[in-house]
Amino acid sequence: MRITLLLFLTALPALATLPRVSWERETKEGVDRLAVEQDEAGWRVEKTSNYFDQQNDLRLGKLRAANPSAWSEIEAELAAVIELLRGADRRLASVGKDFNALNHHTPHEPHIMVGGWKVLPSSTLYPRLAAVLARAQALPLQLEEGVNLEANRKHYIFFKDGKEISREVFNARFFCADARFPTRCLARQWGAFYLE
Repeated sequence: MRITLLLFLTALPALATLPRVSWERETKEGVDRLAVEQDEAGWRVEKTSNYFDQQNDLRLGKLRAANPSAWSEIEAELAAVIELLRGADRRLASVGKDFNALNHHTPHEPHIMVGGWKVLPSSTLYPRLAAVLARAQALPLQLEEGVNLEANRKHYIFFKDGKEISREVFNARFFCADARFPTRCLARQWGAFYLE
């Protein structure tokens, strides 16, 4: 019994996952989001727009890390930042303050959510987290469920369970806010593309 309990307790920390980290911006049209989350199968990325993209990736929806072992540096960096946030939150709580209550968020301003903490651009942690999320985007990702806009912008390609299920003609006059670029184009329930 003691050995079983000891094995369970030593294995427990390996099952712990990091909280969800998401780069967000609220607009009158909706929420632009790039989120990374660790689960039992590895790393998952959720995109509702390409607003935060550091490269021209025209995929929205749920993506999965093609090589989860390549995320070890990202995991270590996020764990370090989360420990800093926990420490700050504990220090503030000891004097009766709340981390998020002290943030003076401007509407429509991008911010990064780490678990329940909102990190604003004025924070010293914001550039560090933005760099981690930019590195995550550069790693190979497979589209599990969502939409891919072809590079030539002729079709939306819809995916489910990692496989193409349908195609639809991309009509900028119908899907986009403006007929001319740059513009914002809807992609059904998956969000919106910002196209130039």
